[in-house]
Amino acid sequence: MKKYLQSFRLFFGNCQTRSMLIYAAVIVGFTLLCGIAEALPLNGLLSGFAQGVSSMMGATSAVFGLIFLNALYQYLSPTTPGYKYYRSLPDGAVHFRRAVIAANILGILSGLVLLAVVSWICAIVGIDSGLMFFGIALLLLTTGVCNLTGFIRNNTARVLCLMGTLMLFGFLAGFFGFFGDQAEEDGMTSLQYLLENKGMTLTVCGVSAAVFAVGIIYALTVAEKKWGESR
Repeated sequence: MKKYLQSFRLFFGNCQTRSMLIYAAVIVGFTLLCGIAEALPLNGLLSGFAQGVSSMMGATSAVFGLIFLNALYQYLSPTTPGYKYYRSLPDGAVHFRRAVIAANILGILSGLVLLAVVSWICAIVGIDSGLMFFGIALLLLTTGVCNLTGFIRNNTARVLCLMGTLMLFGFLAGFFGFFGDQAEEDGMTSLQYLLENKGMTLTVCGVSAAVFAVGIIYALTVAEKKWGESR
C-alpha cells in the first residue's frame, strides 16, 4: 500500500489537507447545530428544517472523498497546472494508475468515517438517522460514476454526470422521506422502514455497488492507456 500512497502524494503532496479538515469540521458542526435545534421546543417547520439539513449532511459526507478523485482525473487535461511535469516522469502512467487506486480507497474510507460520525451525532441528539443509508449508497454510486466519467475530456460533461447522479438521489431521498413520515406515524423509524422494505433497500444497494464495481474495474483497466493517449 505504501507505493500507492507515494504515487498519490506525488500528485497532491500535503496540499488541501487543511481545507479537507475544515470541510469535515463544517459538516460535523452543522449536524451538531441541527441536533441542538431539534432538541429545542421549536415549531414543526423549524424542526422539519433541522431534520432535513441533518439528512443533507449525509449526502454531503458521501461526496467528501470525491474531491481528490475528481482532481486526479484533471491531470489528464493539458490545461491542468503540472501537466507537462507529470508527462516527463518515466513511470507517469504507472503512478497515475496507483494514484487512482489510492484515491478510491481514501475516498471510500473518508466518506464512511464521516458518515459514521454524522450518524453517531444524529443518534445521540435523537435525530432519525435512517437516511444515512442513502449516504452510503450515494458514496458508492458517485465514486463509480466519477471513475466512469473521469476520462471524459469535457469537464462540463463530467460535472453534469455527477450533478445528474446527485439529483437522482435527491429525488430518491425525497421519495423515501415521504414514506419516512408515514412510518413515523406508524411508530417506526426510518431504519426500521428500510428493514421492512427489503426490496427497495436491496435494489438501491445492488445498483450502487454494481456501478462502483464497474467504474473501478473500467478505470483500472484503461488508466495507463488513457494516460498515454492524453500526451
